[in-house]
Amino acid sequence: MRCARLALIAARGETVNLAALPFARGSLDAAVAYNTSQHLPVDSLPIALARLHDVLRVGAPIDFTI
Repeated sequence: MRCARLALIAARGETVNLAALPFARGSLDAAVAYNTSQHLPVDSLPIALARLHDVLRVGAPIDFTI
């Protein structure tokens, strides 16, 4: 996780809607999502997380808190 955080320091950040990610499949090298799940309806959280997984490249780190 330390390596992921160090890599994220130099990354360009964007604030986007977790339920409607505007990225192509496999286009993100990493993702950070802090305290976002409470802003989504419970039934849409699995779909949003699946979409987040979809836009991350294989092996990309994610830092997610609930």
